[in-house]
This record gives sequence, structure tokens and C-alpha cells, in this order.
Amino acid sequence: MSWNASKSRYALTIGTGLGAFVLLLVALVALNVLVGNLRLSRDFTAERLYTLSEGSRRILRTLDEPVTLTLFFSRSNPDVPMFFKDYAERVQDLLREYALASNGRVRFEVQDPQPDTEEEEWAQRFGIEAQPTGVMAPPLYFGLVARNVAGEEQVLPALHPRTEARLEYDLTRLITRALDPAKPVLGVMSTLPVLGMPDMSRMGMPPQRNQNQGWVSFRELRHEFELRRISPQADELPADLSALLVIHPKELPEETEYAIDQFLLNGGSLIVLLDPFSIAELQQSDDPMAGMMGPTEPGPSEFHRFLDAWGVAFSTRQLVADLRAATRLGGGGRVEENPMFLSLRPINLNRDDITTANLDSIMLPFAGALHDQTPESITFTPLIFTSEDAACEVDLMGAQFGLAAVREQLTPDGTRRVLAARLSGTFQTAFPEGHPGGDEVETALTSGVGNVLLVGDTDFLYDDFCIRMTDAMFGFQVPQLMNDNINFFI
Repeated sequence: MSWNASKSRYALTIGTGLGAFVLLLVALVALNVLVGNLRLSRDFTAERLYTLSEGSRRILRTLDEPVTLTLFFSRSNPDVPMFFKDYAERVQDLLREYALASNGRVRFEVQDPQPDTEEEEWAQRFGIEAQPTGVMAPPLYFGLVARNVAGEEQVLPALHPRTEARLEYDLTRLITRALDPAKPVLGVMSTLPVLGMPDMSRMGMPPQRNQNQGWVSFRELRHEFELRRISPQADELPADLSALLVIHPKELPEETEYAIDQFLLNGGSLIVLLDPFSIAELQQSDDPMAGMMGPTEPGPSEFHRFLDAWGVAFSTRQLVADLRAATRLGGGGRVEENPMFLSLRPINLNRDDITTANLDSIMLPFAGALHDQTPESITFTPLIFTSEDAACEVDLMGAQFGLAAVREQLTPDGTRRVLAARLSGTFQTAFPEGHPGGDEVETALTSGVGNVLLVGDTDFLYDDFCIRMTDAMFGFQVPQLMNDNINFFI
């Protein structure tokens, strides 16, 4: 692929008497180029958006083949708002950082897709979105393409200033996907039917209603990952997992827990969704096929061995209530504000973390609190949390009988409850005595650097609490987001 670019040739004729001036000019130009190429990574933005993280730098240092980034931006379009042009300059600044940090492995170029040009044709072929700027005005193209040496590409079809906080994440991911287009494998171990019920038709049983559909949040996840169903009784994990997602764990065999332990200590990323009271599980327990997923008796998540080893306490007999985050619920002809159905706003989200920086609303129904008791080797970073002066924890048993049964317990104690957190650092094994079967394993690890994301709720991904179905054309229904629950998850 090539783009036509105008080339200018300059001829310079000098006399002997101008030699000193030319040497000075060359020195100044060389200095200017040198300073430009050695652009200092000093970041004057409050969010430090243009200083590459060590994670990105580490990835760039290990690239084994070049990748070309092509930024399509309609910079000559007079109708493009100035804040878009300013953002485009910042994007180019960040691309220069990538080129420098990669020792030349990352190359970037900028194309201006003016109407009826080859550049516009290529932008359209790559799927760069044409955004309207006026009734008769030419469209705005603002997207990025990453290509490897084989010509395979990955695309960010539309860049926008509102997603600036996650720009580095998007760029690093774009580069890695261009060099390795295969979808990362995400293992899903769940006692809830998040991936749908197993297909029983092969066993001669009639297909069940929606058995292969699964939750919408996980259907969306399939766009980014290959999802691999992992049995809650598995005694080993596939070697190709990029991350493991454990949802509402209960009655896991020790062999399964040991496999999870070794996966984490070997550098694996672990996402664990816990719940003191799962509404989805309560509804699932009435399904005759529920036994295929694991324990059918509703109850809290059980992950004590790991939480104890990591220094995290999780309330399984109490629910978090926040009077400032109460949700208006209707039923039985009346409407009341329920502080255990948490409708959380930006003030409850970590604005300094890319996971939650751009989110506006999260709903967590009947969630539990995570209490930080981690050792110095583990960093506990709260991502979602309650108000500091309006939160408390109430008895789970009483809460099941309605709001009236727990009103006396709704006494805030001035303590902020953490509802989701990231753990990072060096983890110690949850099996200090070794393999639970007494077997000696030569490759067994007793500690290792890893990452864990903990969330004190599972129902936030259940369809009833994150989407609503809306009518579309031809009688079809499409899901519409109710909040940022799925965005946070993905």
C-alpha cells in the first residue's frame, strides 16, 4: 500500500565565503532535529496522559517486528472544531513517544483524507468512521490503523477527546493486536450461567430455553476475547489463558483452588467476582438444569483461602448500604429508595485509574465490602467505593425481609466501604503446605508477581441490572445500556 505524497527537492549552491555560515546552519538544524527526537517525557497535564507507563514501555522494548501506525485526521477541514485539532496534536505527541520508546520499531505517519482523494478511499476501506461536521460540510475522519509487516491491520475507527484518559491503553492494545491478531483467551469459571447452560442436545436431551445465549455482558466480551469455559471442578488450567475470570465461587475442590493459586503465582491475571447475595443465583435455583453449573443452594461466595492469604476480608453475612447511593425501586404499588441497591456516581469511582476514569454510573445490587488488610508486598487500589459519611453494613438475613426490617441498622459510621479493588504485587501461595494431595510438584511456586481484580458483586453483570431491551426495526429487540456496568467489565 502506498500514498502519493508531494516531494520537493532543494538545491543549495554556496560560495567559499559562506562556508562558516552553512556550518552554523547545519549545526542548528541538527540540534533542532536532535532535540525533537529526544523529546523529553515531561508531562504538564494533571492526569499525566502523555508519559508512557512502564507497562507500555516494557511491551515496546520487546517488540520483535515493526508496526506502522497511520493516523487519519481531516486537519485541512475548516469545519473541524478546534478542540479536535488540539486533541489530534496531543495524539501525535503520544505517537512520537511510542516511536522513541520502541527504538524505531513503531513508525507512524499522518494522512489527511480530503474528499475524493486516495487517502479518503483508504480511510473508508479501513473502516475509519466518517463523522458529520455540518449539513454541506465534508466529514471528519479521525481514526488510527496499525499494520504489521505482513499487511494485517487493526483499527481504532474513531478517536474522541472524551476517551483521552484511555488513549495509551487503546494504543498499546492496538499495537499488540496488530502483531498478534489472535484473540486473547479468557478462562471463565462460574457457578452462574454467564455463558449459557451447557449444550445438552448432544446427550439426547431437548434444548433448553436460551441455554446457549448467556448474559449480554459476556456476549459482548466475545468481541474482544476467546472465552473458554472452565469447570469449577477442574484440577488444572489451560496453558494458553491470558486471564482467568472466577465468578461466584462456591465449594471449589482443593485441587481447583491449587490450580488457580499456581496460575496467579506464575504471573497470571485473575478477576474474581464475589457476592454475599446473588439475585441471579436465586433465580437460577428454580431452573432444573441449574445443577449442571455447580451448587444450587443460594448462598455467599466462598473464596476464603485466597482472601486470607492475600490479606483481604470480605463480608459474606452483611450487605453494604449507602444512603447517598440509594436506588428508587418500585413494587407492590409503592416506590421507595433502597440504599442496598447502590447507584454509584463519579464521586464513587477512582478517577485516577484507567478502569474507572471515564465511567459515570455503576449499579451494584446487594454488594459486599472488601476490607484491606494486605501485607506490604501487595498494593490494594480501591476502584469503586461508597460515600465516606453515609455508608454502613447491614445484616444479610434481615435484608431479605425488606427495607423495613433493616431500617434500624441504617446508621452510617463514617467509614468508606470498598466495593471493587485491584491487588498487585508479590503474592504468597495459599497452599504453604504444598499440593493438597500431598504430591511433590517440582514446578510448584510459593510466591510470584501477579494481578487480581476483586469485585464484591456479581449481579452488576446480570441482564436485569445493566441493560434494557428496546424495540428496533422489523420486530427485533436490541440491548441498550442502563449504566456503565458492562463498560467497566470490558
